[in-house]
Amino acid sequence: MSIMSWNYRGFGNPQTVRDFCRLVKVKKPEMVFLMETISRQSKMERIRCKLGFPNMLVVDCVGKSGGLALLWNDDVGVEIQNYSCRHINAKVCLTPNKGFWKFTSFYGHPEANKRREAWGLLRYLVTMAPEPWIYLGDFNEILYVSEKLGGKDRHRGFMEDFQSTLTNCNLMDLGYRGPKFTWNNGRDGEAFVQERLDRVVANEGWRAFFPKVDILVEGTLCSDHLPLFVTLHEDKRLGRNIHPFKHEAYSLLDDT
Repeated sequence: MSIMSWNYRGFGNPQTVRDFCRLVKVKKPEMVFLMETISRQSKMERIRCKLGFPNMLVVDCVGKSGGLALLWNDDVGVEIQNYSCRHINAKVCLTPNKGFWKFTSFYGHPEANKRREAWGLLRYLVTMAPEPWIYLGDFNEILYVSEKLGGKDRHRGFMEDFQSTLTNCNLMDLGYRGPKFTWNNGRDGEAFVQERLDRVVANEGWRAFFPKVDILVEGTLCSDHLPLFVTLHEDKRLGRNIHPFKHEAYSLLDDT
């Protein structure tokens, strides 16, 4: 099974829509989570038809910002639990005899002074049930100073808030393969900034459910964010060049 997560930054350009649809058709994910669609239900319905997904949940944008969408095919049993402008929470079942696990697609607040509200939401979701759980998306924050290149230093308090949230929720970063930084500001020279804002985290129960998972950061020109492709492996071995998470605790500010 494969899941795609992407902060897409809107579907206003026909060329970027074609590029997006082409990427999905090549990678063939069973589930797709999109953030910053800057779209409403009617436009996303056209995208769904282009991609051939039979199922979709849309959280409309507000004005010219925001918007979430979760698309999935009939091979995956998805039961939507709840959602907001910052998340979509679902129960997922691959096969009847495999049980189910929780899936939360998450979009952290883009404004730093409001990010604690997003962490409060994450903590609340975790308390709902002690089940196998995976979270993925654009958290709009880094864990370590090494996850940022260029620009001003990140405020340590913001990183510590993110670290303590994941620790308190017993969530662990699952690593990645491919480019280290998932976002850039598109500027030139010394003004160019890159950060690792998009990631996948899971609790111990989910990691036992899927002991082998491959998270690929895919290069693209369609957005300032790179998409993540999460492939769940039950028996196959992962490829090389995986960058695993190195620490069980989030108390350090640098992973180097």
